[in-house]
Amino acid sequence: IGAACASAWRGMGHTYEILAYRKEEMWGRERAVREDEVKELERLFPSTFNNYDPLNRHICIRPSTPCPVLIGVRGTNPEELKDAYGHLTLEDHPGYLIYLTNQGSDHHLIPLQGSEPAPGGSYLLPATVAGHPRRERGGHAFVTARGEGGFEITLAAYRQTGELRDILMQLLPGDRVVAAGSVDSYPGTLNLEKIGVVEAPPVKEKIANPLCPGCGRRMKSSGKEGFRCPRCGRRAGKDAAEYRVVERRHLEGLYEAAVSARRHLSRPLKLMGDEERRHFLEGRLLP
Repeated sequence: IGAACASAWRGMGHTYEILAYRKEEMWGRERAVREDEVKELERLFPSTFNNYDPLNRHICIRPSTPCPVLIGVRGTNPEELKDAYGHLTLEDHPGYLIYLTNQGSDHHLIPLQGSEPAPGGSYLLPATVAGHPRRERGGHAFVTARGEGGFEITLAAYRQTGELRDILMQLLPGDRVVAAGSVDSYPGTLNLEKIGVVEAPPVKEKIANPLCPGCGRRMKSSGKEGFRCPRCGRRAGKDAAEYRVVERRHLEGLYEAAVSARRHLSRPLKLMGDEERRHFLEGRLLP
């Protein structure tokens, strides 16, 4: 199936991966890869990506299965991939191959403008936050959003996604977002890979109960009735409280999952130029 899909793929927005292969007698054994060398890859070879996850201290170029692959480094420049490969201290092995791939392309995403996502697909979905975020057991975060077609969907950011989960917890009803991710077999839940916060309006934050206009004492809350002065009994509505406006524009922007929590096809923000980012925030992908 993969080979058939590859033969039909147009190859636009492609990346490369250099794969080093192990000797057969090494299959299934632990791979000795130096963490300090992997940490340096993106600094020394800027066209590479998704090498190391500093949040989870995870080496992402090293497979976790007993397969014949020793390491795999992804990048946009095949010549620089050779240099990155040469930087690594590796076990004796027969050699490497460089593949043209659709990793880091976002080619799995289907832009949705009003239609409801179906289970099993991956989508780019403009939506408006319709509830307050909640954190559940395990540290996973969820928030209800409403798509342009009026349907409701739960946006999910799991603990391993790092900053993505932290951003989700700061969203408020009325915020406009563009969510990228997959809808699994559980209906109505989109597992986030990236999120764009398009608009985060300012909010009013209560800082104090109002002062009584008659005696100057600080009034006390009377529940749904507003406020009441404990000295003279005067009353005031809820809007009489003292508020301040809290700006939230700093939240607006693009956010992605931690490196080790990214899917292979998910496009890292470091590969997205200004035009591509603008398209994403409009719920579109570059052709």
